[in-house]
Amino acid sequence: MILHQAVLGSIERWIGILLENHGGALPLWLAPVQIAVASISDKSVEWAKAVVAKLRRIGVRTELINRDATISKKIHELSKRKIPLIAVVGEREAANGTVNLRRFGVSGQEEIAFALLEEEFSGNTKLRSNKVIREGRV
Repeated sequence: MILHQAVLGSIERWIGILLENHGGALPLWLAPVQIAVASISDKSVEWAKAVVAKLRRIGVRTELINRDATISKKIHELSKRKIPLIAVVGEREAANGTVNLRRFGVSGQEEIAFALLEEEFSGNTKLRSNKVIREGRV
């Protein structure tokens, strides 16, 4: 089977237009990494690993950031990569079963129960029509 050159060209143009319109920041449903989980210290790494494992189990494309760097450097790097959601976890979040969620392009953060985040992602496989995520409440 041979693919016609015009088909590949139109796909490339579509991807180029999509990236140009979004400034390289892909929407949540299309981003290669939907949520990056960054641990504040070594004491919270176990909670971060648990969060990543639970999110991956329900099909969320996630990445664990637990290297030895300050949390501000981790957040800065993830923001430069235009990751749609950054979940910051520390000792307090581990004790409460929460995550501190930051959304790309929005100043501020919000501490939410991990069960709520998990419910929102597991309730919608496409993720683009998810009302809570779309409206910025997650």
